[in-house]
Amino acid sequence: MRRVLLFVFIIANILHALANEPNCFLTPKVIVYITNGLSEPLYLHCESKHDDLKDHILVTNQDFHWSFCETIDLSTKFTCKLLAPTSKRVVSFCAYESLRRDDCIKNKCLWIARDDGIYFFGSNYYDWNPIS
Repeated sequence: MRRVLLFVFIIANILHALANEPNCFLTPKVIVYITNGLSEPLYLHCESKHDDLKDHILVTNQDFHWSFCETIDLSTKFTCKLLAPTSKRVVSFCAYESLRRDDCIKNKCLWIARDDGIYFFGSNYYDWNPIS
């Protein structure tokens, strides 16, 4: 009887954990932030193999962020395209990749679009390209 109760207790705890954080039972939850540090609107579109986060327009100092659960096989990758229409600049970059998860701090990844490039935790990682 004790084994049955122990089994029911374990299954109930697993189901409870899955209900509160779907798919995060064995993997960490990650949050990615992209902030507009430009003096003009920033258009962005981010996506992964499984999720399309759609188009967003950020005003100066506004951020867009999303959270997700890392995949068990550590294959999560989000790419983003940023467009600064007034200054006619664009950049596409990898905003998150499982293989570089340790670059994030406490599972938070902070990106800022500035006039001189795209910054990750204060370091310039990507340069803008002129729209051709």
